[in-house]
Amino acid sequence: GMRVVGFLGGSHAAPARLAEKLAALGPDALIDQARDLPKTLADLG
Repeated sequence: GMRVVGFLGGSHAAPARLAEKLAALGPDALIDQARDLPKTLADLG
């Protein structure tokens, strides 16, 4: 199936508690820095 990576890098993410909401949906990974995407994708392989 398709892997899901949630991105929490926007300034609105913390006040809206997006980390908690996205984590509850069961993504394969959550990141808050775009520079982490390549390594995250490689780790999910």
